[in-house]
Amino acid sequence: MVEDETRGKEMKAYGYAIIEGGEIDVRTVSPTRRAAIVNWLVIHRSKMIYAAATDEEIEKLWELYGGAVTLREVEIIRRK
Repeated sequence: MVEDETRGKEMKAYGYAIIEGGEIDVRTVSPTRRAAIVNWLVIHRSKMIYAAATDEEIEKLWELYGGAVTLREVEIIRRK
């Protein structure tokens, strides 16, 4: 049997997430700012965002709907 060398170790990555009510909405955690915003718009505002949507279009939607929440860079730690 081969032993997993990462067992018991932490793996870290950085990404973005929406913070609402002081809590990270884990459904929005993404490697990019754009993806975190898109996830939030789809989940909380039922907006259909297509792959062809420009950054400017997404930012306009974020400005329009995202006023009550915070977008933040987050550190993601995965423990094996």
